[in-house]
Amino acid sequence: AYQDWLMGVPGKKKVVKDRTGRIIEELGVIKESRPGHDLVLSIDRRIQYLAYHELCNTLEKFAAKSGSVVVVDTQTGEILAAANAPSFNPNARGRYTQDSYRNKAFTDTFEPGSVIKPFSIASALSSGTVKPETIIDTRPSWMIVHGNTIRDGHNYGVLDVTGVLQHSSNVGVTKMTLLSPPEQLIGVLQRSGFGQRTESGYPGESDGGIVKAKDANPFVLATLSFGYGLSVSAVQLAKGYSVFANRGMLIPVTLLHNETQEVGEKVVDEKTANKVLSMLEAVLGNEGTGKSARVPGYRVAGKTGTARIAGKNGYTENRHTASFVGIAPVSHPRLAVVVIIHEPTRSSYYGAAVAAPLFAKVMSGSLRILDIPPDQASL
Repeated sequence: AYQDWLMGVPGKKKVVKDRTGRIIEELGVIKESRPGHDLVLSIDRRIQYLAYHELCNTLEKFAAKSGSVVVVDTQTGEILAAANAPSFNPNARGRYTQDSYRNKAFTDTFEPGSVIKPFSIASALSSGTVKPETIIDTRPSWMIVHGNTIRDGHNYGVLDVTGVLQHSSNVGVTKMTLLSPPEQLIGVLQRSGFGQRTESGYPGESDGGIVKAKDANPFVLATLSFGYGLSVSAVQLAKGYSVFANRGMLIPVTLLHNETQEVGEKVVDEKTANKVLSMLEAVLGNEGTGKSARVPGYRVAGKTGTARIAGKNGYTENRHTASFVGIAPVSHPRLAVVVIIHEPTRSSYYGAAVAAPLFAKVMSGSLRILDIPPDQASL
């Protein structure tokens, strides 16, 4: 893509040569030459290696089909790592299938599940229909919406908004979302970059997709609030979470080195973004689903996701996407890490068990590599 930028332009000059071809006189420049420009990628090869190595270990441990890990600097928008497995060695292409050539972090989309819930809660808080202390009754762990049943994994009882995110309650987030028209949540998701490709310029990057407001009946809107009815890429998720790392501002992502701090576009107000970031930190508390994503010495905020995969005849029982998206350090956010594991088949398929420990390893190593100081006293 950057061939012209790297190549430069050859020049021409008029010369006199002797009969052996040696230049004996220069008569003038006809066309000035221009050297090629430098091109520095944003990828940090240390973090890229760490992410790929740990991703391969996780795929093997849980007998998963494939996976991606994306690490983004939330201040500059630089993509520091974009690892996919299974991968291929470009020097030995004969051993690999065409499928392994894709950079799945950019090209492949999936229904994200519960990692979308922070956007749903940000939308509800922005609309003014709920406050952080609003009490939501999720009993008896299910509800009927538009003739369809929405369920929680357990009966979580009566929760405040932080509790809804901590326990990842589908019923709780549905009740909040249905207080506003479809345009409210869909607008927040679109402003967060979902349903459109990022600015990375990567060839073949997917747009993803999101349901139109006119097609969002109450059940469709409810399922959208917990991550169904839209398709996203791993890179889009990393970009979207920059909203919570940057006080409500969405910054563009880039594969080119960029030392300047990006300004970005406003998605939600600073107060709302900070409240959601605090709630995401509570997800890693003792009551939350993200305990295994903790990084010693650092305050970490994040969200687990476990989504069923749609087949030809609807959602299948035994095919899942496990995910975790998180931000650290919370006191001064610097990195967002996205972990996506497709179809884990051994021992567990939940985001909390499959993706969260991988996130902890990649985030911990990345913070250390970049010399980002701890912001939490050791326990």
